Amino acid sequence: MKMNAKEILIPTVSLFTICLIVTALLALTNHITAPMIEQLSIENAAKVSREVLPAAESFTEVEGTTGSAGYTADGVLCGYVFTEEVKGYGGALSVMVGIDTTGTVTGVSVLEHNETPGLGANVTKEGFLEQYEVAVTGELAVSKDGGTIDAVTGATISSRAVTQAVNNAYAQYLKILSGEDLQ
Repeated sequence: MKMNAKEILIPTVSLFTICLIVTALLALTNHITAPMIEQLSIENAAKVSREVLPAAESFTEVEGTTGSAGYTADGVLCGYVFTEEVKGYGGALSVMVGIDTTGTVTGVSVLEHNETPGLGANVTKEGFLEQYEVAVTGELAVSKDGGTIDAVTGATISSRAVTQAVNNAYAQYLKILSGEDLQ
């Protein structure tokens, strides 16, 4: 059975044309939606910042950290908000932590995660996250490691990851207080 060039060329050109059109449409869609997605991300971060540091009305970035300083409506510094990325069981977790000027964690929110639904994903629940709303005096740890944080059942690694994010945020808070070089 002999094939001529026409039998090979026509399907190849057709497939190439279809791929080119689909790629162009995807690129156009990305170009159109990227600014909207970025804007929604900024708005979500601002909303969550106000949730984890409720006293703050406005925020300014603190250079050399992953955080922002929060100010009341009167312009008084009321605390800091840090966004930490740590490794959990299913991959990276992005966690936002609010710490007031007395060193008390005012709120914790898991922004993004890839943890197992029904297990590790339970670290996003309010009941678990409320455990962190304490005056921090040292490193926090889950109870399995001798600490006071009750890990989510079946999700010790995910619980440790959130705890590590809070500890990382607190370490940055201490650097800011000490005036240590943040670069």
